[in-house]
Amino acid sequence: MSRDIRRTEPQGTQGNARGYPNYNILLENKKISNEVLELKSTVQKQQSELVFLKEALAKATKERASAEKELAAVKKRLDEQQEEIAELYDLQDRLEQYTRKNSLEIHGIPEKAYTSLKR
Repeated sequence: MSRDIRRTEPQGTQGNARGYPNYNILLENKKISNEVLELKSTVQKQQSELVFLKEALAKATKERASAEKELAAVKKRLDEQQEEIAELYDLQDRLEQYTRKNSLEIHGIPEKAYTSLKR
């Protein structure tokens, strides 16, 4: 009696690598696990970037508020200086009027006919 010895695989392992029944499922689980780890890493990086951007935005907002305060102070000072300049021009005009008044000269009358107001 001759026996026909055939290599037989256990039921459910046919077509799977290495003869393990759930090998393909394990490979897929490993791939998915790696993808999940990569996603977690990406999310952590994005969260840290988000924190950094929030801090940068807060700093920029604070600097902007400070710059606006400084601008308001400079505008106020400019207005005050412009008012002072206008007052100085007015004062200069009045002073020039008084100097002209003292230096009147009438043509046609000899200088000896009138006396100087300065004594």
